[in-house]
Amino acid sequence: MYKIINSMKKPIFFATLFLIGLLFLAYNKYNTKEKITNYFYISEKIGKIYALNNNLDLFKSNILDYNNYDHIEKDIKDIKENFSFISSNNSIKSTAFQNELHKLQKDFEKKIFIIQKIKSYNAILNNSFRYIQKLKYKIQSRELIDLYFTISTLDKTKNIEYEKYLKTIDTINVSDSSEKIFLAHARILFNYFQSTSEILEEESNLNILEKLKSLMNEYDTLSHDNINKAHILVVILFILLILSIFLYLYDSYKIYKKQKDLKKFRNTIENSDNIIIITDKYENIKFVNKAFVNNYGYTLDEIRGSKPSILKSGEHDDKFYRELHETIHNGKKWVGTFINLDKSGEKQYERASITPIFDDNGEIEEFVAIKLNITKEIETQHALRESEQIMMQQSKMASMGEMLSNIAHQWRQPLSIISTVASGVKVKKQFATLTDEELMKSMDDIVSSTEFLSKTIDDFRDYFKPDKQKTKFKAIDVVDRSLKILETTFKNSEIEVIKKVQDIQLNQLDGELMQVLINILNNARDILNDNNIDNKLIKIDVVKNVNRALFIIHDNGGGVPENIIEHVFEPYFTTKHKSQGTGIGLYMSHQIITKHMLGFISVENAPFTYKNVEYFGAKLILDIPIK
Repeated sequence: MYKIINSMKKPIFFATLFLIGLLFLAYNKYNTKEKITNYFYISEKIGKIYALNNNLDLFKSNILDYNNYDHIEKDIKDIKENFSFISSNNSIKSTAFQNELHKLQKDFEKKIFIIQKIKSYNAILNNSFRYIQKLKYKIQSRELIDLYFTISTLDKTKNIEYEKYLKTIDTINVSDSSEKIFLAHARILFNYFQSTSEILEEESNLNILEKLKSLMNEYDTLSHDNINKAHILVVILFILLILSIFLYLYDSYKIYKKQKDLKKFRNTIENSDNIIIITDKYENIKFVNKAFVNNYGYTLDEIRGSKPSILKSGEHDDKFYRELHETIHNGKKWVGTFINLDKSGEKQYERASITPIFDDNGEIEEFVAIKLNITKEIETQHALRESEQIMMQQSKMASMGEMLSNIAHQWRQPLSIISTVASGVKVKKQFATLTDEELMKSMDDIVSSTEFLSKTIDDFRDYFKPDKQKTKFKAIDVVDRSLKILETTFKNSEIEVIKKVQDIQLNQLDGELMQVLINILNNARDILNDNNIDNKLIKIDVVKNVNRALFIIHDNGGGVPENIIEHVFEPYFTTKHKSQGTGIGLYMSHQIITKHMLGFISVENAPFTYKNVEYFGAKLILDIPIK
């Protein structure tokens, strides 16, 4: 319509539109008037059907009461006549209301058939009920009296177990003919009430009342639509007059508004924080915004007509650009990350999306690239990785001094043995008292001590190995190697280790897990020593939980103060003196478990029992995947 108006631009168009409206008004006037008139007649008929249906429902709800069958037959006849009147009315032809009416008429035929059945049952029930009323004064049995009271409320009681009462009737012994007749009529009542109940349930499933209400609503909607049409037709002439006056003005306003919106959109793009580049279908640059100029240093005049490849850094291979071009020229959106160079040659990292724009014929007209400069984010990530490497090295170096001290403790005794044995051999040789047996024994002692020294070197070398290759190992082995390194300091501190390790094989970073265990065990040792615990205990449990291994280290050092427990895994957080700790041991343990091994580490204060004595202290849990 807009294109027709815009192209004609002549008063004849508005005159034609006005005449079409008048013809439409004349054509629908009579038809609409007839529909509005019929609305009142049909609404009245539907209301009558509703009232007559209530009469039928009243009849079927009072089975034991007297009912005038002539009135019921008249109500049924009136229902049929009202349905017939409504069905024959032309105003409902070919409407959804007509279909609903037809369905409801079918349901009423079923209901009328059921009412006819109830009528026949009602005659039998009334007859038997009258006999029961006459005989109620002649019965003496308590069972019959109770039965009478049940019968008198049959039409008011729901969910009666008719079979149960029929069986009860069969078991009652009577003393005279009156009671026998009473039982016979009682049996008739229960049998027919059961049958009546079944057909009433069948009638209830028809949902006549709800469907009748729905039909009334449907017709109200249909009629209101017709009335609304009449109102619309009354004002349509006025609307056409107003339209003919303002249509041209509106057309001019739309053009003005589009130009204003376009200017606003252009300003938004121009001042966006995102880098925006628009090219033609041959990828020649048509437009860049201020963010592009600020990030790359090129002005639009400098690069207009150039291709975006002017920004190439050489960091991406040919395959990268080939896949990009294939994607956008196939009409699909491309999303990825660029490493480009600005005018000064500095690298710029960008998260970008390139979207093809289509013309009215579905052909690609241009491409729009929207980019976000993430150079600072990338540089920050690099700095964080470097910082983590430095902290990891600091953690290793912080442990090295203590490890060297452990080596000294481990080596002191075997070196002393070697020195003593060698001195003894030398003295005995000088005094010519050295026998061959003593010489052999001394040599064996020296060899045994050197083997111990060699084994100690292997243990510490495993701890400091630089590679991070995942290997298969048993949980008991990594626990034992960690304890072996700390054996001397634990012995000097009189710490008892309670170890309970399940047979679990892991495919993980055994060297890094060993570093975490030693960090935790060293912390536990320091706590036990600082708090002057008499009976120093460290409990180590390793259990399997489905496809995960739980390493649980529990000491009896009194626990971590509640006001700092949530900070223990933070970097450089320590409660020790600066000369005793750097505060990165538990932080690096957290990083190793969560980032390198994809597990979890947590700490809590908890009690444990050992040899029927309860202890309390810090409990660290390492939850790591077996694979």
